[in-house]
Amino acid sequence: MKNRIREFREQRGMTQEQLGNLVGTSGQAINAIETEKFEPSIWLAYDISCVFACSIEAVFFLMSARESQGRKAAGGTAMAIRELRYDGNPILRKQCREVENIDGRIRQILDDMMDTLHHTENSAALTANQVGILKRLVVIVYLDHTLKLIDPQGSGMHRRMPELSEPFCKDYPSTACYHSGSQ
Repeated sequence: MKNRIREFREQRGMTQEQLGNLVGTSGQAINAIETEKFEPSIWLAYDISCVFACSIEAVFFLMSARESQGRKAAGGTAMAIRELRYDGNPILRKQCREVENIDGRIRQILDDMMDTLHHTENSAALTANQVGILKRLVVIVYLDHTLKLIDPQGSGMHRRMPELSEPFCKDYPSTACYHSGSQ
């Protein structure tokens, strides 16, 4: 995801380490985000935009859902479209595990989930357990932008999410969706 972190940081005479301390991460993580080696969670992106006193959109150039469709993974291979689990499948009732390391495998799972979401009719969000993976991962298409969330449960998400008139996962009533009134 393209961004203007370095530009904003240098305008304020701030180092990567200083910015990292302000948003609860390392200078190394800020460097990885600046150089587009790592995509921040939506909440880290939000915290960074708050430091610069501007909107997320002013700092990050989000990829639209249309632009992300049909993308190829590294090496030019098509991303996998994973099989969906539907209401009544026992995996949807199991507790998902925390993501301990954000590595190439997690990034690939998120990319595959996003590709699966784009190929699923009338869907706005997908959780990892819906594709058979018991990890706390969520992908969302919101206002024509794609969001990839890692470990959203512990992020205070319910306090930051906008009020929604209906849950994102209306087709999967047994799946916990993050919307007003529930977690």
